[in-house]
Amino acid sequence: MYMNKIAAGAHTYGKPGEHSPERLARQYMPLVRKIAWHVHGRVSTAIEVEDLLQIGMVALVEAANSFEEPAAYREVADSVERVQHTSMDEGYSDQSMWFADVEDRADQVLERESLKKALAACIGELPQREAMVLQLYFVEEMNLEEIGQTLDIGAARVCQIKKAALDKLREKLRDWDE
Repeated sequence: MYMNKIAAGAHTYGKPGEHSPERLARQYMPLVRKIAWHVHGRVSTAIEVEDLLQIGMVALVEAANSFEEPAAYREVADSVERVQHTSMDEGYSDQSMWFADVEDRADQVLERESLKKALAACIGELPQREAMVLQLYFVEEMNLEEIGQTLDIGAARVCQIKKAALDKLREKLRDWDE
C-alpha cells in the first residue's frame, strides 16, 4: 500500500529527461523514511526500522528504474485536450481558486525562514529525548502510541515529554518576533 504511494507519486509529469531514476529515488527517499517509521511504530517488535528502510529503498529504486519518460503521455494528453473559449466575465468569480493569489509575500517568506532557524536552534538546545519525541511527532508524523513503542515508554509519558518540550520551545521563542 505504501509503495503504491511512492510509485503513484513518481508519475509527476514534466519536461523529458527531468526525472532520471537517480533523481526520482533521491526525491522520494524522505517519503520512504517516513513510511518506514510509521510501519515500525506499529510492528516494532516484529522488524527493525533499518530493515524497513532497506526494503523501502529497494522498492523505491525498482520503481524509479521502471519509471517511463512523460513525453509520450504529454503527447497523447495534448492531442486529446479540448480547448474551451470563455469570456473572462463569464468565468470570473471572487470565490474562484483560478483567480486567488497563492504566492507568499516576500516578507512572509523571510519571516517563516527566520522562524524555522530560530525553532531549529531552540530544538537543538532541548534534551535528546524531548527533541526525539518532537521529531517523531511532527516530522515523522507518528502518533503518541507509535512513539511510545519506538522509545519503549508509554503513550502517557510521551505526551508528558512532548508537552514539556513544547513549553520550553514556547518560552524560548516568546520574544522571537519582537
